[in-house]
Amino acid sequence: MKNPFKKFGIDWLLFGGFALLIFILVSVMTWLNSSITTRDSVQSVSFYQQKLLNRMGDEINNQINFIEQMASTAAVNNDLQQFLFSQQSDVLRFQDMKSTFSNSVYTSSFIKSIYLYIEEPKLITDIYSPVQIFDLELLEKEPWYPLLSSKPQAWVSEHPVQTYLKNKTRMISFMKKIVTDSGQFYGVIMLNASVSGIQETMTSESEDVSRLLIDDQGRLITSIGSRSESFYANHYKQLIKKMKGQSGYQRIPFQNDQDQLMVWSKFDKSGWSIIELTPWDQVTESSVKSVQVSLYIGCIALMVAIIFALFMSRGFTKPLRLLITRMNRFSLEKSAVQLPSDYSNEFGSLFQGYTNLQERIVELYSSLEDQYRLRQEVEVKALQAMINPHFLYNTLDQINWMAIQAEQSDISKAISLLGRMFRIGLSNGESLIRISEEILYTESYLSIQQIRWGDHLQVEFDIDEECTDYYVPKLTLQPFLENSIIHGFNGRRHGIIRISLHREEQHIRIRIVDNGRGLQQGWNQRVSRTSGGYGVKNVKERIASLYGESYGVEMQDVKDGGTQVDIQLPILESKS
Repeated sequence: MKNPFKKFGIDWLLFGGFALLIFILVSVMTWLNSSITTRDSVQSVSFYQQKLLNRMGDEINNQINFIEQMASTAAVNNDLQQFLFSQQSDVLRFQDMKSTFSNSVYTSSFIKSIYLYIEEPKLITDIYSPVQIFDLELLEKEPWYPLLSSKPQAWVSEHPVQTYLKNKTRMISFMKKIVTDSGQFYGVIMLNASVSGIQETMTSESEDVSRLLIDDQGRLITSIGSRSESFYANHYKQLIKKMKGQSGYQRIPFQNDQDQLMVWSKFDKSGWSIIELTPWDQVTESSVKSVQVSLYIGCIALMVAIIFALFMSRGFTKPLRLLITRMNRFSLEKSAVQLPSDYSNEFGSLFQGYTNLQERIVELYSSLEDQYRLRQEVEVKALQAMINPHFLYNTLDQINWMAIQAEQSDISKAISLLGRMFRIGLSNGESLIRISEEILYTESYLSIQQIRWGDHLQVEFDIDEECTDYYVPKLTLQPFLENSIIHGFNGRRHGIIRISLHREEQHIRIRIVDNGRGLQQGWNQRVSRTSGGYGVKNVKERIASLYGESYGVEMQDVKDGGTQVDIQLPILESKS
């Protein structure tokens, strides 16, 4: 992916970056607001529901305790015990028992009927009586009978019961075994309580709220709400598994249904529990509205921020665009365009720097024009100067012929050698010449000196022939030979100079040895242009400038007297 800082303009980068930052901040703030408000709403709703369930639990606990106590009292009723002990032959006891139980039903707002299940009942009641007597075999056929197999009493979940008013009513029942003090089993007494009374206790003003009543065995006793009975019957076990602790709340997801907030409370004495289910959307309705408000505010803030970002990006990029426009319009043929001078920040420094750059460019261009003009003048003068060597060569030739006519052979020879030196020294302006030409130049100079010295000046050459086609800086040897003759042989009538040139690995070594007076004190100090040492210094500087510190000149005294010069040069097979 290409770097956006290399692809997009600064204005779009500033605008897009600022807008993206605001969008992220608004999104994060909205998410935080949603999370916090949802959590607060859930905690607030669960706290209120917890208190409500605790109050309901106290009332329901009293109701089931009343029913259980009433069943316990009825199971040990004296008339009932005597009637069963008499093997159902005591009619008077039967009537008293029936009257007592009927009065209990009539005076209770919860108990709607009492059923007695005994073996082979001999006396029965009419169908309109709240007290009914059935054969124990009928109870054994009911699905809830196994609940009494190992317990003396048990609750029966909500089920339809035929009442003495000839209609079936939804009831919850409490069964208790009838056992004598000696442990003899006679039957079962069942108290049928109206489920509407308990459901009324479980009902509140809230809409679309479901509540479930669970006994201490984890069985669903009854439920209220807009859901079907099958829904509660299918899911109550799933809810019980989520219950941890005496009370609490938890979000419960349902497959193919909306999530629910489950709040539960367990009864202290009976161990029963009441569960309340509230649609999650209903619980978080207030937080959703708060999030919507936050989104509206965030969108407005985002729009304002975008406008502000656009304004800021334009403000930042305006001076840059102005500078770019001025740069594109810059021309040496036109006067420099003035940039704004009222910026006192970094843009002002940038404008001032570009203005200074413009002025410098103009100055450099003017300087280049002057240099070009001077170069043209120098080239013209050089062309004119090329005429002078030809004039000099012709003049020397005429002087040479005059010396020959005057029978001055030494003068003629010296003039001829001098002309050769001039030709090699000029070399059409070239700075490098072949070693063979340098040796020829050296021989010409020494020949002139031998005209004056005669046989008193001896010169010996030891030149490696394979090196003669290599290139060296011209006039490299002559200054050292001149130094030997003028300074080394000063005051002497005889002198010897030995010149050797050989290849050593990747360089050329030239050695000049004389038998003169040797190096004088202070020979390497700065000398004037008129002294012989200037030429030696010139050679050293030219070699250092052309080839660096790896090459150069070394001068030292010879043990037996005289001076030795070692010149080390690179091997150059061409001028380039």
